[in-house]
Amino acid sequence: GYAKSILNNWLKANLKSMEEIKAYEQQQIAQRTNNRNYYISNAKSKEITPEWLLNREYENKNKTSDKQQDKDFEKDRAAFLKHIQESWGGD
Repeated sequence: GYAKSILNNWLKANLKSMEEIKAYEQQQIAQRTNNRNYYISNAKSKEITPEWLLNREYENKNKTSDKQQDKDFEKDRAAFLKHIQESWGGD
């Protein structure tokens, strides 16, 4: 079946000599390679890259320092513990 299909393709292309067949086959290979390269080069991601990944300075500019975060954490922790002690009567 496979060989018959190849022979039918050569008949449809009106190929009459081995040189014509070789040239035709080389042309088919080149065409398949070009088509494959076309699809690969046009395959683009539909995902949107976040700004922080594209521009690392953006992240650093908008990031609070670790020391400031530690201060804020300790302040919030103290307020929370005070609230618990007042509400629950804990020691």
